[in-house]
Amino acid sequence: MLFDISRTLARQGLAYRGDGDEQNSNFNQIVLLLSRHSPVMKRWLEEKSFRNHKTTYLSHDSQNEFIKLLADDVKKKIIKDVTHAGIYSVMADTTPDISRNDQLSVCVRYIDSLGDVSERLLDVCQAKDKTGLGVAEKIYEVLVENSLPVDNIAFQSYDYASSMSGRINGTQQKLSELAGHMIPFIPCQAHRLNTFLEHSCDASILICDLFSTLENLYVFFSASTKRHIHLKSKLATIENSLQLRNLSKTRWTARAESIKAVWVSFEIIIETLQEIINLQNMDKNTRNQVLGLVKKLLSFDFVVSLFFMKNIMYKTKILTEKLEATELNILDALMLIDYSISSLNEMNSDDTATNNLVSSAITFSEQLGIDPVSDFNRHHRKRLLPKRIDQNPNTQCSIDLPTFYRVEFKKVLNTLIVLLNEHLKKSLVTFEPMITLFKMPWKQICSTENVKKVIELFPPGCKDFKMNDYDGVIAELKVLDHQCNVKKLDSLTKIFKLSEDCKTCLPTANKLCRLVLTAPVSTASNERAFSKQKIVKNYLRSTMGADRLQHLMLLFSNKDILDSIDLKSSVKS
Repeated sequence: MLFDISRTLARQGLAYRGDGDEQNSNFNQIVLLLSRHSPVMKRWLEEKSFRNHKTTYLSHDSQNEFIKLLADDVKKKIIKDVTHAGIYSVMADTTPDISRNDQLSVCVRYIDSLGDVSERLLDVCQAKDKTGLGVAEKIYEVLVENSLPVDNIAFQSYDYASSMSGRINGTQQKLSELAGHMIPFIPCQAHRLNTFLEHSCDASILICDLFSTLENLYVFFSASTKRHIHLKSKLATIENSLQLRNLSKTRWTARAESIKAVWVSFEIIIETLQEIINLQNMDKNTRNQVLGLVKKLLSFDFVVSLFFMKNIMYKTKILTEKLEATELNILDALMLIDYSISSLNEMNSDDTATNNLVSSAITFSEQLGIDPVSDFNRHHRKRLLPKRIDQNPNTQCSIDLPTFYRVEFKKVLNTLIVLLNEHLKKSLVTFEPMITLFKMPWKQICSTENVKKVIELFPPGCKDFKMNDYDGVIAELKVLDHQCNVKKLDSLTKIFKLSEDCKTCLPTANKLCRLVLTAPVSTASNERAFSKQKIVKNYLRSTMGADRLQHLMLLFSNKDILDSIDLKSSVKS
């Protein structure tokens, strides 16, 4: 029963001791609750004076032991699954905790015994050295301590910080040197998209000004409960209205929610600001802030930028959410990025659609009392060269309103498309053989050269003599191809499930499918672990030790394994 209480608190991320008082701790209070309904627990507490040393197993030392034993059982299950999978990938990321200590989370991606893709948190440890070599040594140490063979590492994935992705002194290169074989590096696709979006928005001063205004608007209402309540009461009158959202400093794709909140409630926000101006007891500083915000919001630059970015941000947000899915494989991820580039290219080349967007913004602005033409002429009028340079002013180019905004939007789209294309080309260098091999539908004949390139991606610990028989491998793939055509399978996941059923007679084809699915797409699992860390180690639990944090993080992040643990075996151990 005590083990079960520990398991419940751990899986829910709840504190054991609460305010620090042992007697009033969550653990003890749950024990007392059970004792009021369980004669066994009641007798255990009442008869403690008759036992040696008055043992109750309710102390913090006993709690730590319970947590450790449960965490050991969870880790054993993960290690067993990774070992059974044969090949696995490593993902890592760092973040500071509430105590300002950098924590390194190490996750592994593999195919479990049921044939499903799994990404599991393996360890959380303090990162004292954040250089490429320091992080690589820590990852290597974690793998060795957990008895995972480094010869079976197929891929590695981190964010694109120079210390992690550097080709000379980055973690990706140093881990390959420590492991003794070249481990292909896959940058986190979601992180790269986030970075590309940030750079593309910086290409236009109008878009930069849009986000600056959105940030000022959120700060204005969130800084005062009076203003917030005033806005909240107004938003309650609108169906499907949204509260203003803060602009994330690290996740630019999350800014789509901020734009949507302003877009849905734009007129109500303007009305609320104008009412605040007319309040009698409003101080001068606040009134000046409101006037500045109203002036910005009721400018045509802001309205047309809001119209444009609403579409761009939601396209990238949907793509990011798909890239962060655990079950997504790298080939489908690259295909999604390619489709997104095509969609952005169509948007960039369709001048008519852009002009229609500007026309819609003009109509909407006129309903708000904005004069788009005069606003445009006032802020973006034609600048003539001085006469000492050019005596003929008629030679100057005059840009009309639709053309000006179309040029500004193309700056954003061009930058985003170029960055995505460059990233896609770099990724294809590694995965082009895989894409060719598993291209749907399978109509092409697998070439020996292509099969050889894919087999070279296998880590040394997973290669066997059968893989050198390229003709035999091609024959297996053709048999698998025939079965896929018969059953009309059109996705890599379905093909892998079929290869699992036929892995006895098609072992190498099954291993090739496993290799593709083992490649990580993003480090979203590490980010999810850090989100859980904020719950496990919060400001009320800031003095938590490293071992206890590691064990609780492992339990909280792997609830399904924790629920399946046989507590009787844990008690015996």
